[in-house]
Amino acid sequence: MLPPNQPAVSGRDAVLAWMKAYPPITAFDAGVDEVGGAGDVAYVWGHYMLTIMPPGAKAAVADTGKFVTVNRRQADGSWLIVVDIFNSNKAAM
Repeated sequence: MLPPNQPAVSGRDAVLAWMKAYPPITAFDAGVDEVGGAGDVAYVWGHYMLTIMPPGAKAAVADTGKFVTVNRRQADGSWLIVVDIFNSNKAAM
């Protein structure tokens, strides 16, 4: 996973730990803009809207942004995400 403004997060356990540490999400919506690929590799790109409640904050924080995931077909026919990147549409602080 390639989260914004942070080092890459690699491996199932590390991704789960990152997600558990993320501030509580109070609203979320995502849309798919394109799906494509060939053979055993596929991608999805789209957009999202989320609202989080950072610990200690007086108000929730809303964000919009975009994402791309790259998926690879496994030997058993399942598809696993091998790269996931997302970033905000807001200017850097």
